[in-house]
Amino acid sequence: MVASAHDFEVNGVFYNIISLSDLTVEVTSGTEKYINTLDIPQFVQFSNKEFKVVRIGKDAFLNCVDLKKVNLPNTLVQIGDMTNTNGKEGVAFAGSGITEITIPSSVMEIDNCAFNNCTSLSKVIIEDGQTVLKLGCGGWLTTWKNELSGLFAHAKVREAYIGRNLDYNVHYDYYNYDYILPPFKQAGRTDCSPRSTITTVTFGDMVTEIPVQMFSETPSIKYVSLGRNIKIIKSRAFFNTAIEYFYFNNSLETIENEAFASCKNLTAININNKVNTIGDSAFENCTSLSDVTLGDGLKSLSNNLFAGCTTLKSISIPANIKTIGEKAFSGCTSLSNIVFNSEVLTIGDACFENCNFMALKLPEGLSVISKQCFKDNSSLTGIELPNSLVKISEESFAGCSKLEKISVPSTVNIIGENCFSGTNNLRIIKLYNQTPPSINENSFANLNYLTATLYVPDNSVEIYKNTEIWASFNFILPISKSDVKNKLIYIVDGEEYKIYEIETGVAITPEPTPKKDGYTFSGWSDIPETMPAHDVIVTGTFTKNKEKCANPTIKYENGKLNMECTTDGVTYVTNITVADATQYYDATIQLSATYNISVYATKEGYDNSETVTATLCWIDQQPKTEGITDGIVNVTAKAVLIKSNGGMLTVEGVDDGETIDVYTINGVNRGSVVSQNGMASIDSNIQSGNVAIVRIGQKSVKVIVK
Repeated sequence: MVASAHDFEVNGVFYNIISLSDLTVEVTSGTEKYINTLDIPQFVQFSNKEFKVVRIGKDAFLNCVDLKKVNLPNTLVQIGDMTNTNGKEGVAFAGSGITEITIPSSVMEIDNCAFNNCTSLSKVIIEDGQTVLKLGCGGWLTTWKNELSGLFAHAKVREAYIGRNLDYNVHYDYYNYDYILPPFKQAGRTDCSPRSTITTVTFGDMVTEIPVQMFSETPSIKYVSLGRNIKIIKSRAFFNTAIEYFYFNNSLETIENEAFASCKNLTAININNKVNTIGDSAFENCTSLSDVTLGDGLKSLSNNLFAGCTTLKSISIPANIKTIGEKAFSGCTSLSNIVFNSEVLTIGDACFENCNFMALKLPEGLSVISKQCFKDNSSLTGIELPNSLVKISEESFAGCSKLEKISVPSTVNIIGENCFSGTNNLRIIKLYNQTPPSINENSFANLNYLTATLYVPDNSVEIYKNTEIWASFNFILPISKSDVKNKLIYIVDGEEYKIYEIETGVAITPEPTPKKDGYTFSGWSDIPETMPAHDVIVTGTFTKNKEKCANPTIKYENGKLNMECTTDGVTYVTNITVADATQYYDATIQLSATYNISVYATKEGYDNSETVTATLCWIDQQPKTEGITDGIVNVTAKAVLIKSNGGMLTVEGVDDGETIDVYTINGVNRGSVVSQNGMASIDSNIQSGNVAIVRIGQKSVKVIVK
C-alpha cells in the first residue's frame, strides 16, 4: 500500500479532477503501484459525467518499477505540472520500469524531470506534429551539485525518433544549484561521470530545426537521420558526439556556432548549395574530417570554421566566397592544397597558420595578407602573390623555414613587423615597387642580409640603397640583371607534381593532363602563355568518381511493398501507376487490378541507381465471383509480383505447379515454365522497352521489359 490522494478510480487507473467546468482530469498515483501494461483512455466516466484525460500528474508513475509500458491517449496535453513551484518539478514517470514511450502529438508540455531515472527506458518516440513541444522550464533544485537534471537523465535511452520541433531553455546556475539541460544530456548517467547510451536519432519531416545543445557532449551518438524539412541546426547541437558521417539535406540553410565542433569521428561533410550561413567553429577540432565539400550558397567562411581539423588535406573554396574568417583553417596540419574559385577579398588573421602548403597561389582581389596568415607553414617553398595586394601584415610568413624565394608585386607598399622572421632559407627577394615599401627593422628578422639578394626595378636601385633598413641588404641589384630562372611549379592535390625552371619571356607548354584510375582531373589552373619574371604555381585536383547506388530490389509482403538495396543509407524514389485509376464513360469496364511500379535508389555523394520496374497484380482465386453485376463482393485473390531484368522475367507469389507463359505483343510464345517454391523465372529474350504478355493460369498481364 502507498499513500495517495485521488478523486476517483476507474479500471485500475486513479484520477484527479482538474476542472469541473471543462470536465478535465489528470492521471495520478493510487493506493497501489501500477504494474505491467497500462492503457490510459481518452475519456473516463465518473459521477454521470464524461471527463477528458489531459494530463499525467507530477508523480503519477513515480518509482513504479514493475510498470513496463504506458499507452498514452491523443487527448493528453501535459506530462507533469510545469506550474508547480514547490522545489521539485513533475517526475511523472521517474524511476518507473517502462522500456519505451510514445509521446502523442497532442502533448504540448513535458516537465523537466518527467523520465528521470527510468533505467529500463531504451526507446523514445515523439510523434509527428506541427505544434512545438515545450520541455521543462524549471530545473530540479538538487541537494548535491553533481545531481544534474535532464528530461531523460539516468535513463538508458538508445534510440529516439523526434517528429516535431522542441522548445527548451538551457542554462546552468552553479551557485543556486539550478540546472536545466537538453533532454538527452544525462541519458545513461549512473554516477558523477556522464555515460551516455543513445546511439541513433531520427528526425521526422515536420521538424524544421534542431535546438541548441540538443545532443551536446553526448559521445555515444553515431547515427543521425534528418527529416526533409530541417532548415537550421543550432549552436552546439551535436558538439562532441561520435557521428561518423552526416547527411545535410537539401532544405538546410543555417548551421550555427560549434554545431559539430569536436566530433572526432566525423570523416566527411557535403554542404548543399542552399546553406548560406555556417557559424564560428562549426567544425572546429573534427580531427578525423578529411573530406569537405562546400556549397555555392556560402558567401563567407567563419572564424575557426575548420581549425584543428588535423586530417583535412584539401579544400576547394566556392565561387561566391569573399571572406575567410580568422583562424578558419588554423592548425590544419595536413592541409596541403587549397583551390580558390573566386576573388576572395579578405582572409582573416592566422587563417592558415600551421598548415602544410608546399606552394600556394593567392587569388586576385586580395588586398591584405593578414597577421600570422601563413605562420609556421614549414613546408612552404613558393607562393604567388596577386597584383591586387597592398599590404603584407605582421608575421604573415613567420616560421616558413623552407621559403627560398618570393616576388612582391608593385602594388605592395607595407611589409609588417616580423613578416618574414624565421625564414632562414630565404635567399632571393624580388620587389617590383619603384618606391620602397614601408618596412620594420624586424620584418626580415633572422635573415642573413649578407647573403640574401634583393632585386628591385632598374631605376630604383639607388633609392633602395639609400632607404633605411632596405640598405641593410648587401646585394641590391636591378631586376633586369637577374639571371635567376623562375620556377613553374605544378601542384596536384597539394603535392609537388612537376617543377620547371624557365627564363623570363619563354613560351610555356602546359603539362599534359595527369591520369588516375577511378578519378577525374579538374584541369590545370590558369597558365600564362610566357614565363613572367616570378615563380608561377599551377594547381589541379583529382576528384574521386562517384560510386553508383546498387539497383534496388522490390518485394511484396503482407500488403506492403518493400525496397532493399545493398548500398547503405539510400533513399528510394518510387513511382506507382494504377491501370484502373482513370475516368471512364463506357458502360462496361474491364478491371485489371494492376500496379506498375518503378523505383531507383539515390544517396548524397553517389550517382543514382538504374530504375527498376515491377508489376503487381492479383490473381482471383474465386472465379465464381466473376460476372456479379452489383453489390459489394469480397474477392479472395493472390498478390503476384512480376519483375524484369534484361529480358529475364521473374514471377513471385504464385502457387507451386502453376504454369506461366510469356508471349510477345504479337502472340509469339517466348517461354513456358512451371513455378516452384512460389516463383518462376523465364528468359524471354524480349528486348528492353518492349511489351511482354505474362500469362498466369487464366490471368494475362502486360509488362514493360526493362
